[in-house]
Formats: sequence, structure tokens, C-alpha cells
Amino acid sequence: QFTKRYYELLKKLSKKAKEYIVASVDYEEKTPVLENGQFNLIKIGELVDNIVNGKRKKEDILIPSFNKNGKIKLNRLKKAIRHKIHEELYELSLEYGRKVKLTSSHNIFILRNKKIESVKTIDLKEGDKILCPASLPNINNNIIYINLLELAKILQKRSIYVSGKEIAEILKNRTINKTRNNHYLNKKRIVLTKEGLNTIRLARINKGYSTAEIAKISDVSQSSVSLWENRIRNPTLSKFLGYISCLDLPQKLVESPRFCTIQNSSFQNLLQKNYKEQYNQFSNLARATMPIKDLTDKEISALNNCAIYGSKNKRNALPSKLKINKELIRLIGYYIAEGDINNDYRVRFSLGLKKYGHEEKIIAEIKEFCKIYEIENHNYLHNKIKHQIVTIDNSVLALWIKYILKIGNKANKKRIPPLIFSQPSKLKEEFLRALFLGDGSLSKNSISFNTASEDLASDISYLLLQLGILAGISKSSHKTSKGGEIMWHVNISNITDLRRLQKIWKDHHNSKILKLDVKPKKRNIEKYGDLIALKVKRIEKIKSSADYVYDLSVEGENFIAGIGGICCHNTDFDNEGEVIGWNVLRFICNQNTAKRMKYS
Repeated sequence: QFTKRYYELLKKLSKKAKEYIVASVDYEEKTPVLENGQFNLIKIGELVDNIVNGKRKKEDILIPSFNKNGKIKLNRLKKAIRHKIHEELYELSLEYGRKVKLTSSHNIFILRNKKIESVKTIDLKEGDKILCPASLPNINNNIIYINLLELAKILQKRSIYVSGKEIAEILKNRTINKTRNNHYLNKKRIVLTKEGLNTIRLARINKGYSTAEIAKISDVSQSSVSLWENRIRNPTLSKFLGYISCLDLPQKLVESPRFCTIQNSSFQNLLQKNYKEQYNQFSNLARATMPIKDLTDKEISALNNCAIYGSKNKRNALPSKLKINKELIRLIGYYIAEGDINNDYRVRFSLGLKKYGHEEKIIAEIKEFCKIYEIENHNYLHNKIKHQIVTIDNSVLALWIKYILKIGNKANKKRIPPLIFSQPSKLKEEFLRALFLGDGSLSKNSISFNTASEDLASDISYLLLQLGILAGISKSSHKTSKGGEIMWHVNISNITDLRRLQKIWKDHHNSKILKLDVKPKKRNIEKYGDLIALKVKRIEKIKSSADYVYDLSVEGENFIAGIGGICCHNTDFDNEGEVIGWNVLRFICNQNTAKRMKYS
């Protein structure tokens, strides 16, 4: 009877409804995803648009979401949803600097009496406690090399070259296949064994053919047949297959080592001999150079060990497969803190005054990376500002940072690349250490990562969540950066967390002012599994950044979005009306504990 009344109620409501609202979040809101094994923070609008337009596959994507016990796990993305915005948009500001932009009807999770409840954005009030992640899955995709040949995928103003034995092999094969493909000297040859020779001779005799008769039938000259049978010449593979077919011998015979062996063509043997002699004299290797743009995708995928460089300067070459080690991870951290790309060929680091702080340590570690690969680097004192400058003149490295990592070249546009989020904990700590030495500061009871990029501040807080560290995000009330921009600060003040992160801050020149010999204070925050409940500090009506708003349907009924991370309710855009039915039960029938149901 209840089901019947429920169905009738839905029918009446659907007839009167003018529109159906699917609650959503703003285009710009970042959401953590695991795509093809790589962790990334991506704008939800970009993610959904790419899936809708076929540029991404939802089957390749996992989304962090919590279960009924508050444990965060990676779950399958079921649907990616977008629709025109038809309602007001709000920005929720929470403790610890966390923020998210939601439509008025979007449900958010709150903790009341140690139970999770779902409340619409418009019904929230300041002081409500919203569920947020206290930690995130610590991803390690076990990738140990970076493939610099990915630069072939981008359009470059500067030419990139590759060289080595594998490139020499490509050039050799191209020479073989270019103009002599149909020439008899470029065809593989059959070398008959004694048993193979007897087999073809007896087959001809048993058929009653003379050498002249079989030659006519098989379209081979009589002299060739005689030369084959006397093992004076070796037939080409294609000619020989036609010949034995006329003798009713199976073509599989050529696969038997008892019958024959198949050898390279005469032309190929000649080339190999020539290349071998040139290898010994290093003359061929010196010429085995190609622009990377001239390689086919198949040729690139087959390369395992070649050198890659720009402007034909082999002295500054890098291996095509760059090992992911602490030296490389530190270099990325220093670049985000202090670096920029100059003219697509120079990586430049602008540091502090000479003999100030820990700048010498930073310079030494940048040079340590360069020493491993024997690439050129310089450091000097800037004439005007008297700051120390370190440069690495390597176009491959510069283009990789700019176009593949896409870190950003201006201070207010810097981001943490997905590569870092997918590394083991030790390398994540090496990255944070370099970032902190470049742009960090300390007080007596806290440390702070400082940046002109709000996105980078959020990225840092997400990375710390992977290490189980809770950080707060704050904004300076006045312009404090070198470029005269507002600064963002990622702060850590919990004594237990600071002790865990000692490796990150201990090499800072001011590290001695940090006082850790105090009793740790217990955080006044409610926990629920991997979640914490943070108070709403401000609710503000704002404008949408796009014509559409976006949502995800995830197994687990929730996903994470916003600056620092906030748990958002899962939307299921269902043609059968499941969402509408569920909301009717909860909000009209006042059945707050109602479960989702499937029906036709």
C-alpha cells in the first residue's frame, strides 16, 4: 500500500513540476581523481566536459569517497553530469581555510549527535559542522622513470633531437625500406640444408619434371633451378615458396630448421657489415641524429635508451628515460618555489642574498642534479637586486617542465604536478622539503608554506592530507609577495604533526626557533573515521564562473571538492527518477533514514 501511495504521489508531483533541479558545484572547483594510476587535482568542470566530449573515459577514473564508517576509499565514477545553472550559487567558508562553491539545492554532509546527516546548502547556517577529509589515500604508482620522448606530442618552437644506437637502427631500416623494397637484393633468402636439398630434388623427379619443365611451370629460370639444386645460389623466400608450391610441398617446410634457414637479404647483410665497422670507429653513431618530430609513434614507442637534447648540443644531452629520484623531485620543488622558464631553453632560479639563510644548500642541491647528468649550469649575483641566480641551460628540461608537467611559469599560477601526488611518501617529503626551503617560514609554534598561488596552497594541503597531516589555509590581509600580490599560507601548528615533518623543516636556517618541547594539545575537532567535522564560518552568495554547473555520481554516494577538500553529496542523474523519489521520501514524507531504492 505504501509503494502504491508513493507511486501516485510521484505522478502528481511530476505533472505539476515546472523543472527538475540537479544540485551541483561550480566549474572551477578542484576535485581529486585517480586517472590511469595517476592522482590529480582537476577542475570538476574540465573533468566533466572532457568526459562528455570524449576526451576522457569515465572507466579510467576513480574518485575518493567515504563509506558508512567514514573510511575514505577510491570508488568508480558512474556518471559525469553538467547542466545549465538555474539557481543561486553559494561559497561555504570553513575552519582551516577550506572552501567550496555549491548550488543552493546541493546537499552537504554534517555531523549531528555523532551521526551523518545530509542538508541542503540553503539550509546551512554558520556554526554547522561539515564533514571534510582528515586524510586521503596515499598513492604510489611505482613509476620509476619519466619518458622525455613525450615532448614529441607537443608543438615546439625549438627543435629537439635524439641520437644513439637505436636511432642508427631506425635510419638503417629506413634506408633498407625506402627505395629497394622491391629489389631482389633486398629480399630474404633461403639456405637449404642437405635434407632440404634432397627433398626438393626428389619431389621434382617424382613429379616427372625436368629442370626446364619445372622452371617454366614455376616462372623461374632453368639456370636458377640448377644453381639451387647444386647449392651454388640461395633462392629468395618469395621465389622459393612459389617453387615448392608447384611441387605440391607444404609451405610450412621453410619453418623447419631441418629443411632450411631464412637469412637476411644481401643488401641488409651489406648494410649491417658497413654499420658494424662504423660503430667500431664511432663514425656512424656521430651521424645517428634525428629531430624528434620526424619519428613515428611506432618508432618512439620502441625506443628504450637514447639521448635527447636541443639545438644539436650533444654535450648537454639527457637520457630519454629520466630516473625519478630525490634529486629530480627536489628540483621540481625548488622550481615551484623559486623558478621560471626563460625563452623555452633556460630554467632559472631566483634565490636570496648571498650568504643569507640556507641559499647555499639550495644551490648545492640544484647543482647535484646537474652533476648526475653532466648538464651545464651557472650561478651568479644579479647586478641590481644582488640576489643569487642559478640557471640550467637545457631546452629539454625547460620544455618538459613547461609543457609536460605544466607547473606554471608565474608565481600566482604555480601548481603541484600529478607526478608528485603519485610518488611514495619519502619522495613526497623530499618535494615538500625543497618547497619549504624555497618559500617556507617558521615561528615558535608553527611552520608555513607561503605562495602567491591560491591553487598551489590548496594543492599543498591535499598533498599533506596524503601524509595524514591536517593543515590550515589563510590569506594575507595585504600584499606581501615579491610581485606585490596577496600571499597564501599553508600553516601547520600541531606539535605531533610538526614532529612527524621534521625532515621537511630541519634544514631551514630559522629552524631553531621552533619549540617542540611542549606537551601536544588535543585538537578540538570531532572525528569520524577518516573524516573531521569543521565549522561553517561564512556563507556567501556568489556568481557562477560558467554557464554550467557540474556534478559526479560515484559509488559511495559522495565525492571531495573545493579548496583544501570538503565532502560533497553524490548526485545520481537518473532517468528513472531515483533521486526525485529519494528526495520525496526524505523531504516531503520526512523519512530521514530512507534508503535509496531501484524500481521501474
